[in-house]
Amino acid sequence: MNKNLTAKAAASIAATRDKVWEALITPNAIKEYMFGTDVETDWKKGSKIIWKGEFKGKKYDDKGEILNIIVIYGSASIIQELTKHELVDEYQFLVHPIIQEKGIPLFKDKVNLKLVKSEPFKSGVVLLTYQLGKK
Repeated sequence: MNKNLTAKAAASIAATRDKVWEALITPNAIKEYMFGTDVETDWKKGSKIIWKGEFKGKKYDDKGEILNIIVIYGSASIIQELTKHELVDEYQFLVHPIIQEKGIPLFKDKVNLKLVKSEPFKSGVVLLTYQLGKK
């Protein structure tokens, strides 16, 4: 059996940033959307995470590790808030060849970014990966 598994999920939530964050890390909130699951972790990179519960009459005890990647698909306001609290290690932008006259700036304040990878696609879209530069 392959023990090197990664779980991924996506959802759209009509709530404020604070409410979404609370739902992601608060044990009682997690129980509501994870079928009564109990979760144990300190939510730090490299830390263990344990999911315990019962599903369809069968008990489970799944263990894992908090990885260094949390993917957030969101608006400029979410990016600005996470950046303000220094919660982002890496930014990935999909750049589409479309010209707009105006828009919302991604960052309110100057952010020192270092381009670490550029990946073009046949469609003309380019994936740009940045890490935070030195302050």
